[in-house]
Amino acid sequence: MSILTPTQHLTLTRLAHKGSQWLLAPALWLKRPSLVRWQIQLLEGFSYRKLSHFFYDALAASGHPEVARDLLFAHINRLASRPVSVSAEALRPYTPPLAQFTRTEKHRALTKVLADLEAQGVRPFLCFGVLLGFLREGDFMQHDADLDIGILLQEHSCNQVHAILKKMGYHIDSHQPDPWPCRLKVTVPGTEIPVDIIFFHPHEGKLQTFAECYGHLLIRNRTAFTLTRAEFQGITAWIPENPKAFLTENYQDWRHKADYHHWVLTSPLTDFSQPIVEYCLARELAYSLYRNRLHTVMRLMAIGKSRYAHSPFWQELIIGQVS
Repeated sequence: MSILTPTQHLTLTRLAHKGSQWLLAPALWLKRPSLVRWQIQLLEGFSYRKLSHFFYDALAASGHPEVARDLLFAHINRLASRPVSVSAEALRPYTPPLAQFTRTEKHRALTKVLADLEAQGVRPFLCFGVLLGFLREGDFMQHDADLDIGILLQEHSCNQVHAILKKMGYHIDSHQPDPWPCRLKVTVPGTEIPVDIIFFHPHEGKLQTFAECYGHLLIRNRTAFTLTRAEFQGITAWIPENPKAFLTENYQDWRHKADYHHWVLTSPLTDFSQPIVEYCLARELAYSLYRNRLHTVMRLMAIGKSRYAHSPFWQELIIGQVS
């Protein structure tokens, strides 16, 4: 288990990305991709090769996702030519570590944040991981490291919710203020449990959310919904009026636990024509190859072959002994 909290890990990763962007700045300014390639290959010589991934990420986040993707393709081809150790462990589906927080701690934190917001006239509702646990398992999911609640932006702005929680002593982990796209992540007082507050933005009859992927925004257009009350683990909470439709749109076959899940690559709402999405797919593949997670590698290759039917890279890719 990591000694860092999810918030600390996110902060450290962002610092590493910023440092990588700073180091890449001269090469980008000179428009010398060979220099970028040399810097990346230099880091790939270190035993902790994940360092080189920060340079790929920095290049993608700096507005060059296609260049970063192509460099990563070449790197994956080098990895693919090496012998692969096929073991029962490598072929087993990857299971994320259990959350650092107990069910009791999550229950207490969710109860407090919902009550504090509702006392100020806000209607926070369960969504994503919390809602999935509610409907599929009747409980909090053991691997969920944070709590997800939604706010309808036409009812309360991000700045209003930020002001309410800050006054109540919540630690503000991140705040991207209005106008939309806006976001808020807080820690419940007396705990280390982070709460993601997602603002649903009305637009042309849809409710939009967004995700940030290596510095690029992925807009998710969701079917509009109203809210209703429901009981979850003794907590009376707001949820989407048709929660099953909400989960189907977000996860597709949510009733069964998938043997591979990724918030971008397995989402039915993802637009795979965006270059940053293909970079994300290649990035996950390279990382899984480093970790010898062959089950995940096979799932990622299947996504690539399905989504990029005209790409020689994805159609011809063979990993070691496994095609």
